[in-house]
Order: sequence, then C-alpha cells, then structure tokens
Amino acid sequence: MIKYIMSSKNYVLAQAKKNVLAGHTYDGKEVLKVRPNLFENFSTVFFNPQTIYTGGSARCDVNMRTEDYNLNELLLEFDQVNASATITQTVFNPFMLFSEIKLLFNDQVCVHLDNQEKIFCTVAEALRGLSKEETKSLLQTLMPSFGGVAGETTAVSSTTKWSLPLSTFLFPFIRDISPSQGLQKLSVEVRMQPNVATTDGNGRFIASGTTSNCYSDATISFSNMQCRLVYTKHSDPFLRAVPSPLIPVQKYADRMYNLSFNAAGVQKRVQLGTEFSSYRNINGLYVYIYDKAKVSAYNDADCCKVDSDLTLLGYELKFKTRTVLKMDATTDKGRKAKYYYDNHFKRFGRAINSDLIDNSTNLTKFFVPLTYIDLQSVANGSNDNDRLVYSGISNKDAELELIITNTSGAYSTDCYLYVVLSYLEFHTLNPQTGVVSELQI
Repeated sequence: MIKYIMSSKNYVLAQAKKNVLAGHTYDGKEVLKVRPNLFENFSTVFFNPQTIYTGGSARCDVNMRTEDYNLNELLLEFDQVNASATITQTVFNPFMLFSEIKLLFNDQVCVHLDNQEKIFCTVAEALRGLSKEETKSLLQTLMPSFGGVAGETTAVSSTTKWSLPLSTFLFPFIRDISPSQGLQKLSVEVRMQPNVATTDGNGRFIASGTTSNCYSDATISFSNMQCRLVYTKHSDPFLRAVPSPLIPVQKYADRMYNLSFNAAGVQKRVQLGTEFSSYRNINGLYVYIYDKAKVSAYNDADCCKVDSDLTLLGYELKFKTRTVLKMDATTDKGRKAKYYYDNHFKRFGRAINSDLIDNSTNLTKFFVPLTYIDLQSVANGSNDNDRLVYSGISNKDAELELIITNTSGAYSTDCYLYVVLSYLEFHTLNPQTGVVSELQI
C-alpha cells in the first residue's frame, strides 16, 4: 500500500545513538533529543515553457540544494485556464490530463509513464490499498473545490489551480530521498493530452458542459507550471542515514483490444506470455473496459468512465493449460467479492474499501478499476511500518492465459478492453556517482 500521508521518517544511526539518547520512559521507550528541524514548502521551480496548450510538452529541472534535507512531497502545480465564454470543463481524474509523465534522476530516466492508461493504473495503485475514509480524504484534498469523485468543474472564463502530489500518486519511492543519497538533479517532463477532436477520445479524460468540444487550443491552456518542493530540513545528520537504499518501482505494460462486447458470454482470450514483453516480477493484472460507443457527445454522462465492476466482467486464469482461477459466470458475483476481500486483506492488512465493491461513489469509474487479479499472493507488509514484502511471477515461460467474459451484456459493439500487467523493478542510486542502476532480482 502506498501511504498518502506526507512523512519525514526519522532514521537514526545505531552507532551515533549515544549522541542523541536522552534516556528512557517508564515503559522502556527511548527518548532521543535532536537539534531543530524545519518543515518547508515554499521552494518552487518553473517548467520550461511555463504555459502549454493541448498536446504541449514541458520540463522542470530541480537542482537539489547543497544543504541536506528529506523530500517529503513533490507537487506539480499549474493553472487550468478556460478561455471559453460559453463552455465549462469538468475533470474527474486530473492526472488523466497528461498523456505522458517522466521522472528523471540526474538526467537518467527512472520512470516513463508513456500513455494515459499507465498513468491511470499508477494512480489506481496508489488508492487501491487505502481505507474508505483515507480515500475520501485524499481525493477531497486533490480537488481544489474538495469535491472528490464528483470532479472539478472550471467555469466559463475562469481558472482552476491544481496542485498534484506526485510522490503520493505516481512516484512513492522518492519520498524521504535526500541530496546526500546521490540525487543532484530531479527532473519532471510532462505532455498534455492532444486534442483528438472526437467525443470518445477527448471524453476519456475531460467532459464538456455542452455538446461542443471544450478541449482545444482556443478554449484551454495550462499556465504557471511549476514543481513545489515540500521537505524537512534536518540540522541533525543522525536523522538521515539509510544504509544502501533500494528503490522499488511499480511499472505497467498495457494492451488495448478494440472489440464488440455486447452480449453476455462473449469472451476475449489473452496470451500473457506472447502478447506482452517478458517481465520477471508481475504482481497483478488490471482489467477494465472503456465503452467508447457510449460516449457519443462531448458532454455525455459516460465521459471519463471505465467499467470493471462485479456484475460486468468475469475471468479465468490458466497456468500451463491448468485453470487456477475461474469466476466467469453471472452467479459468481459473491465469489468475486470474497476473492477481492481476501486478496486485499492479504496484501494490505485491512478490509477493502467497500466503495470498490458496491460502486456507490463512482470510485471504480474514475480512479480504481475493481477487477484486479493478484499474482503476488503474499502480504507486502504495508501495514508494517518497517517492512515491505514483494513477490511476482515471470510471464516468459509461464504459459499464462487470461480469458475475459462479459457477464452482463451491458456493453456496446465498439469497446476498448484494457489488460494491464503490473510488474516490479528494483533500482539503486549510487551516492558517489549519481548513477541509477536496475538490480536483476
């Protein structure tokens, strides 16, 4: 689970503890007294260029300061400017405004989310393990008007100011990193969604207030783009040392199938070993549908929504021709709910957010597809502040086949079915050379 609370976790060198150990409480807890530490969120760096339009790209280079600190959060801030005097713009998931987002350490690409579905699944992963209240609170703070899954509407001739927490939603591994660990320059590159000028294309990420297109160079721009650093400056070096930090990076490989899916019992077979590149540590599969034919107007009620609910999709997973998971009947709704509950509890140490099961708040439509097949099958220790446990399976020689079944008949004859592999890579950042390397584990 990716925790959404900004932190500045304190790491104390064992051999230096005597310098800050003041004593113990009556119940045996150590009392450590360190020098003052200051929380700051005023440092910002502008993108180049500062203003872009549909399909535009920009880059921000943050040269890390010489004094040491822990980076708690990196905020991507910009103004969404509505130049139209007649059309409002509604965004439900603001990360979907981007078609690409890239993170670089010392000019080396660490993560490149090169399409909107990888961005979508990265955000989904950040929210999937949270409780109902945590999810609600986080999405409320994400929206400038605190509307959560209700989205954010930019009125005619007005501006919405966004502040998107990148380490919370996209890059959790940068939380608490410091310049002393080899990071001299941190860079972010973004590309806004292009204007494809079709109702289903633009309707995947934005909804118009009228039947006219609200997403064109004449109606929308993104200005004052900047990165804001939120960090804690530690005057005491005892709070910074982490031996040989490891960077677990969650990545995604996606396939989109354009198909007719309009009858109950219709199936799509996906060969995970041959239709995808080979990955060593696949820990899950997201499956969801964007019913593009339903988005027939720029202001359609189905804009920005995907389907992945209990009543809609069934599946069968085969390993070397042997069925290991099968819930593809209309009557399997209860079994699927139990499967999601059990795997969620195993992975995150808590009950699944009930909004994902009953779809009572459109959370599954805009942020977190429910249909997720767990291939890790171990607890990752997210409920333990001092331990993370990861696993996964390789698809190189595994002969994995996924069969997806329409269990409702509610779809159209023109759908996009997405199957997204979630896989792990592990990296290190050399504190002397600043070189990022992948570990083959």
